[in-house]
Amino acid sequence: MSMSNTKILLMKVFKDNLLEFMCELIQQFPQEPDLQIIKIFFMEVCTVEDIILYFCEHLLRPDVKSMIDTKNDNFFIDNDTLFSGIKNQSKVFHFKNLWNQSNKHQKEMIWQWFQKITKIAHLYTQA
Repeated sequence: MSMSNTKILLMKVFKDNLLEFMCELIQQFPQEPDLQIIKIFFMEVCTVEDIILYFCEHLLRPDVKSMIDTKNDNFFIDNDTLFSGIKNQSKVFHFKNLWNQSNKHQKEMIWQWFQKITKIAHLYTQA
């Protein structure tokens, strides 16, 4: 079964936006070398299809998507969906703490990117 042109296009748009988001995170948090590693992992190790399917499965669930839509801080602080693949719990704690230390501008930027990326993932599921 071949993939539709729409899904292929949406995967490209998703990857481009994810890359742009990662670059913006790295610029906002230059003291965080792990962000560079995550970017390389997303761009060179994972397939874009695997990443978008992960987003679809884990971030489009109604309970999780509503936290993203309403910019509920618990998405980053209490919810482990985003960090489910990370075995090192000290890293998870570190990233959750990073959210708490972020300023209003940084948080708004991250929310806008998550909303945009989840919208693309949702369009992918509809294609």
